[in-house]
Amino acid sequence: MDINECTSTPCQHGQCVNKDSGYKCTCSPGWTGQNCEQDINECTRKPCQHGQCVNKDGGYKCTCSPGWTGQNCQQDINECTRKPCQHGRCVNKDGGYKCTCSPGWTGHNCQGDYFTNFTLIA
Repeated sequence: MDINECTSTPCQHGQCVNKDSGYKCTCSPGWTGQNCEQDINECTRKPCQHGQCVNKDGGYKCTCSPGWTGQNCQQDINECTRKPCQHGRCVNKDGGYKCTCSPGWTGHNCQGDYFTNFTLIA
C-alpha cells in the first residue's frame, strides 16, 4: 500500500506529485531543491542591464541607474519629453540627454545668458 507523502505538504514553494516510492516536487519559478526550499539567486545571471540587482525570495528586483527604466533597466528614458533645454534643442542619449544651445545661451540646460558671464573692461 502506497502512502501519499504529499498530504504532509513537503514542497515549500511548489507542487507535490505523489510517486509509488515517495514524492517529487515541481518547484515554482525562483525556487529549487528537493522540497523547493532554496531560493535561486537570479542576480547571478546579471538580468539588470543598466542598474543594480537585488535578490528577493522567489525572484529579483532591478534598481535602475538614472536615465533607464523597465523590469531589467533595458529601456532608455527619453529625458527630452520633459523639455529640459530652456534655450536650445534637446538630443536624447542612452541614459541621458544633451542640449545644443541657441546662440547667446550656455549651461547644461542652456539656462545661462552667455553675455552675462563676461565682465566688461573699459
